[in-house]
Amino acid sequence: MTAADAKYVCEHMQTVERLEREALFGRMYDPSWFVPEVEKLAARGKAYTCLTKAGTPAVIGGISVVENVGIPWMCGTDEIADVVIELTRSCRKALKALQECGSITQVQVRSVCFHTVAHRWYGLLGLKKVEKPAGLTDLQFFVFERKFEA
Repeated sequence: MTAADAKYVCEHMQTVERLEREALFGRMYDPSWFVPEVEKLAARGKAYTCLTKAGTPAVIGGISVVENVGIPWMCGTDEIADVVIELTRSCRKALKALQECGSITQVQVRSVCFHTVAHRWYGLLGLKKVEKPAGLTDLQFFVFERKFEA
């Protein structure tokens, strides 16, 4: 992932992705503050870009590592459907590399309850939804995780 890829995707992000970022960060989405956040995520692990056939970035993503926990992240444009297979393969490859070198022992991610497309994608990565506590609303979060055997 390059800085130019991050800037492009952050400026052309899908509406549902923007809403999730607003919920996660507690403020209105703006690429001017989010691009540096993406660069921080990328610096903590492995990052990638998935390009459309025309060569424009459709998705940036990666796996950040914090205390042996892999945290998948992804930001997509409206062209995400064109690269979803490549995206899933890239993320699985990054997870496998981090697991094999001993950098991660588990994977965990939070996602707002309304982002059901992301929830299905986490399932493709082998993550399972942790039991939802009673009383959560759609503006709250689910936790998805996967633990690796030693």
